[in-house]
Amino acid sequence: MANSLAQRPISDARIGRWLEELAESDGSPGGGAAAALMLAAAAALMSMSGGYASASATAQSELTGLLARAKQLRLDALAMADRDARASAEFGVAYAQPASE
Repeated sequence: MANSLAQRPISDARIGRWLEELAESDGSPGGGAAAALMLAAAAALMSMSGGYASASATAQSELTGLLARAKQLRLDALAMADRDARASAEFGVAYAQPASE
């Protein structure tokens, strides 16, 4: 199956389709993209948990900072997943070439 997801951001992908392509042996998305997606999910869970937290006035600034860092981590992890998917797609093309090439 020709991998179509490496051409667009992971944030635009349906998770079921993305996982189907991860299961393929064409190299993209690869393990690095999968790890970055798990990091993005962990950051999203941090945001969700932080959203439920009630903080005193003195701790509110710290909570706000934590939520901002979690959001940035989520966005950065998605960007890493996209970069890895593109690199893995190139690897998959090279790997598919006959050994003599």
